[in-house]
Amino acid sequence: MSATSESELKAHLPRYLREVRRGGEIDVLDRGAPVARLVPPAVEGDRGARERLIDAGLLKPGSGNAAAILESPPLALPVSLSKALAENRADRSMPVKLPTGGRGGLQPGVTLDRNAALLEVMDRKP
Repeated sequence: MSATSESELKAHLPRYLREVRRGGEIDVLDRGAPVARLVPPAVEGDRGARERLIDAGLLKPGSGNAAAILESPPLALPVSLSKALAENRADRSMPVKLPTGGRGGLQPGVTLDRNAALLEVMDRKP
């Protein structure tokens, strides 16, 4: 697949159409962003991508009515999802104390790894 700007496409349209006739694809760019793609027309009798995936066994077509799922009442769960999520997040939101350099903040010129090592020393009880 190749890409070209709109102005380049206008200037050399026959050349790009020849490439597409040979099976190529051209992305048309406007200021570097893709805005269109030139592809050869589908041959009559050519099956779509979905049908080819089904034939290859890579896609199993649905057998039910998806709208019926939306009409059914929500599941009754034994616990509130928001409460379970809050409990899960509480495990990860423990306060962290970092060593400060007198005026607050991390010690000047000390990396976070070094500050973590200082924390361990500060947390030790004499």
